[in-house]
Amino acid sequence: MVKLRVSPLNQVVEAGKEENVREALQRGGIYIDGGCDGQGLCGQCTIWASAQGPVPETPHESISRAQMGKGLRLSCQLKAEQDMDLELCDNYSLEAHFGDDSGPILVGDLSHSGEIDPAVQVVQTNGTWHMVYEQGDTEAVDIWSEQFEPKGLAVDLGTTTLVVSLISLITGRGLANASSLNPQIRFGHDVLTRVQKGSSPDGLQELSAAVRGGVNDLIREVCQASSADPLEILDAVVGGNTTMLELCAGINPEPLGRIPFQVDIPSSKAVPASRFGFDVNPGAKVYIPPVIHAFVGSDISSGLLVSGGFFKDEGCMLFLDVGTNGEMGVSNGTERLVTSTAAGPAFEGAGLSSGMRAARGAVEAVTRWGDDLQFATIGNVQPRGICGSGLIDLLTMLLATGI
Repeated sequence: MVKLRVSPLNQVVEAGKEENVREALQRGGIYIDGGCDGQGLCGQCTIWASAQGPVPETPHESISRAQMGKGLRLSCQLKAEQDMDLELCDNYSLEAHFGDDSGPILVGDLSHSGEIDPAVQVVQTNGTWHMVYEQGDTEAVDIWSEQFEPKGLAVDLGTTTLVVSLISLITGRGLANASSLNPQIRFGHDVLTRVQKGSSPDGLQELSAAVRGGVNDLIREVCQASSADPLEILDAVVGGNTTMLELCAGINPEPLGRIPFQVDIPSSKAVPASRFGFDVNPGAKVYIPPVIHAFVGSDISSGLLVSGGFFKDEGCMLFLDVGTNGEMGVSNGTERLVTSTAAGPAFEGAGLSSGMRAARGAVEAVTRWGDDLQFATIGNVQPRGICGSGLIDLLTMLLATGI
């Protein structure tokens, strides 16, 4: 086995000769960020490498000849054929705390966020609890305690970010909210990269396990924050683009990557929560709102339904969801069109020499003070690069100063 000595972690990772450095480090719990999942396209998974013998070059437009001469390489293109000393850049995270935070964020009480009318009501009849759906369907559910208070989840399976909200099914009141990075991001930043990864049985298993683990971590977090028990959760509504839905449900997304872009996940219906691997009451159901198209998922249909005027026969309306997978819908009162595009790479700084996603050290805002520009970074630390919001601010300020 080849030994990779990793600084500044003072860690040694053993690698097989058929592995590339990025794969070996990932197996050792060290994740090198890269938006193309190891295809050598994005140029983000750089690492400094040295060895007793020559280290093969990994040419890329993001690496200058001078940097190449000093040992900068693409970890996904560098084969582990000899013992090497590796120096990590700022583009890595550890398995134990993937991303820039040690756990979920944005946890809090939602008591002032308004109330909703749940699509499922939970009633007690002759000592037995039942879930009663809007369609009139009724289903008995096993109850574990007399102090049972039925709860539901709203889950947003974002390509980059996961969000879970806990809702009381008795009052409709929001109880707690939590979000985190989607752990799948270590396999690639965009939808098409994950479709490609998930088209093999092993890749599908990895992606499915990653997102389910992330959601279950958030479920535990919101339950802890509201002193709830996961067994009280009887219902969930899941929004997300079609790829994220299929990966979480363990469905091969390969048909989404080629014409005619076939959708294989059922929508506009409830399925057992076990289909998504959620750690909730065994009798719980998950409702998937309508999927409009292979690249316009249930998150957009949910947004259009609650936006009010989109389906009215008067006036014009534009609906925008600016995320990693960016969607829009437009209505002129008689016709309605929806579309989507891979917005994430643009907003995460892809193609910029200093571009990066919204992580610690990214310039996220730029303001003007006289003729000077002031920069704010995530975490209030020294700048490591610039993300999409910072780029938009910067362009605005440059235009304002006549540049």
